Amino acid sequence: MIILIGADGQVTIGEPDDFKRFSVNVHSAESDFPATAKSAAPLVDFENVGTAWVDIEKLKAFSEFQPQKRVAELDTMVAAAAPHGWVSADGKAIKSHVKWQK
Repeated sequence: MIILIGADGQVTIGEPDDFKRFSVNVHSAESDFPATAKSAAPLVDFENVGTAWVDIEKLKAFSEFQPQKRVAELDTMVAAAAPHGWVSADGKAIKSHVKWQK
């Protein structure tokens, strides 16, 4: 699954059936980091240019998670990531690498 952030700040979900990989891909330059961080909030909370936290409940609200089957698969992915430190202490966000593409 890929959280795609367009140069215009629009957030979409790519590869919604791929629960083996998870990343945030930004179609902008790293120099656009402040504007990108602002436009992607509150779904994506950037820790820095290379790491972001994605709000799990807000992610589930995207139409790509209908039918409900994908929500269950996302929950399974989050549960598998938790023991490795990829889920926030409060369980509300999943950590992701950020790839900048410009």
